[in-house]
Amino acid sequence: MGFTAIIGECEEHRGGAALFLDAESRLLDLNEMTTGTYLGGRLVTASLRAEGHPIEVASVYVPAGPYARGAFLQKLKELGAISSNTILQGDFNYVPDVLRDVRYPAGSTTTYANAHAGAYERWLADRGLKDMFRQFHGTRAVQFTRQAETVWTRLDRFYARETSATWTTVSIDIDANYCRTKWSSDHLALSMRLAPLGDSKAKQGRKRIDPEMLYDTTVREMITQLWHRTYSRYPTTEYGHAHTWQHFKVELRRLLTEYGSWRDDPNEDVKAEIVMLKNARQALAQEVKGSAPSKEHCMAMERLAHRIKETATKLRPARGWQALQKVLREETPSKAFFSRFRTRHANQNINEMYACEDWADADRRPYTDSPTVTDDTSILEEARRYYQHLFRRRDPVDPERLYAKLDKRRITSTQKAKLDQKIGEPEVRRAIRSMGNGKSPGLTEYQPSSIGGLRTW
Repeated sequence: MGFTAIIGECEEHRGGAALFLDAESRLLDLNEMTTGTYLGGRLVTASLRAEGHPIEVASVYVPAGPYARGAFLQKLKELGAISSNTILQGDFNYVPDVLRDVRYPAGSTTTYANAHAGAYERWLADRGLKDMFRQFHGTRAVQFTRQAETVWTRLDRFYARETSATWTTVSIDIDANYCRTKWSSDHLALSMRLAPLGDSKAKQGRKRIDPEMLYDTTVREMITQLWHRTYSRYPTTEYGHAHTWQHFKVELRRLLTEYGSWRDDPNEDVKAEIVMLKNARQALAQEVKGSAPSKEHCMAMERLAHRIKETATKLRPARGWQALQKVLREETPSKAFFSRFRTRHANQNINEMYACEDWADADRRPYTDSPTVTDDTSILEEARRYYQHLFRRRDPVDPERLYAKLDKRRITSTQKAKLDQKIGEPEVRRAIRSMGNGKSPGLTEYQPSSIGGLRTW
C-alpha cells in the first residue's frame, strides 16, 4: 500500500514525530493537504479532508528530560500550531494522573518524576482538548501503553476537542500486535477510530457470518476465550451488564468476520493459530488489573511476538489461491453477479431445477450433469425438499453444558409470580407503542400500521 509520510527527524535525538496517511484510501483527500514540521522534528501537522469533512491532525514527541520538557512546552505555546480543532496524538513522556497512569512492582518505593505535567494539561485544556481515553472509557479506567520490566505508564495518548467537535470517537484502545513482528519496543500501539459527527456509526455493507462456523471446535474455543477476556476486563459490577455485553458483541463480530474471511483457505490452520496467539498477547497487554511490572511479563509478551512471527513463516503463498477465489466470485451466479448482468424485463421465473432425493446425503446432491425437473409441480416439490433440509432441526452441541447452566439460572418465586400475572392494560400500551411500521402481521393478522392510531391511546 502507498502512504504519504510526514516525518520529523529530531535534531538532537534519534526518532521524532511522524504521520502516515494512506494515499490509496478513498476516505482521505490529499490533493489540497497542507503539512508542517516544527521544533526540530518533534511536531508534525497535517490539514486535509476525510469523508468530505475537514480534519486537522498532529503528532508530537515531547522530550523525556524535565528541563527540556518545560522548554518544549514554552515553544509549543509560542508556535500556535495546535488549535481547538486539532486531533493530537503522540508520546508525551508524562502522565496526567500519577495514581492511575503509573504502576510499579509490589513493594517499590520509587516516585515517578512527572515534571510539568500540570502545565501541559492546562495548556491542552485551554484549547478545549480532552484526553480521549478518559473521555471514552471513564475516569476510573486503567491502561498502560508502555509496559517495561520496572514500570508501566500511559505516555501515549490522543487528545481531541471535548465539545462541538466535527468528529466523534467510535473506539480507542491499545493494539498489542500492531507491527510487533517488525521491531521490538516496550511501547504498545494506540488505536482510535473516528467518524463524522451526525453520520451513522454502523458499518455499511457488513459481511455475512456463516453460522456453520459455530460448530467448529476451534471457533467455539476462541469465543469462550473472548467471553472470559471481555467480562474480566469490563466487570459487570462496574460497567453494567448492557455495556459489557455490547463490548462482547462487537469483538465477537470482529472475530467471526475475520475467521470467516479465510475459511476453506489452505492456510486456515496457520491463520487460526496466529489469531489465537494475537488474542493471547492482546489479553496479556490489556488485563492489567491485579498485575504489576515484571521481567516475566515482558518475557511473556516477547515470547508471544516471537511465536506469531515464527508461525507466520508457515503461511503458504496465497497469490494463486486469491486469483482462484477472484475467478470463482466473478463466475459464481450470486446476487452480486446478477445485479450487474441482469437485463431489463428479463423473465425471473424458474423454468428448471435440479432433482435431489436426499439433501442430507452429500454424495447424492446435484452436480452439473444431474437430472432436472421442468414442470411446476415437480419444481415446487424440489424447492420444498431443499428448504425443508435447509431449515431442519439440528441437534445442539454439548447440550448437557447448556442444561446445567440453565439449571443454575432458575427464575425466583417473585419473578415467576410476576410472569404468571394476567396481561394488564399498561403492558398492552407498551406493546402497541413498541411496534414498528412495515412489519409482517403475526397470528392476529393485524399489521402495525393498521393500528397506528392506537399509539397515542
